[in-house]
Amino acid sequence: MEITVEPSQTLRTLALRYLGESDEKSLQEIRMLNPGLTDPNLIHPGQKIRIPEQPRSRAENRLQAAKTEGVE
Repeated sequence: MEITVEPSQTLRTLALRYLGESDEKSLQEIRMLNPGLTDPNLIHPGQKIRIPEQPRSRAENRLQAAKTEGVE
């Protein structure tokens, strides 16, 4: 999904609002969708930012990590 940055929003506030978390993994997911975002600490009102479509819960993240490591 593509959103338009509002005044006073940061990459962390966008991650928290749309992904439910503002941890490094969430920020990395946003940065991967926005290769032109050279400085994630510098976003401007009116700028278009792509956000991953569906947030994952912490439990889903842990389950996926366990499957990747071969532990369930």
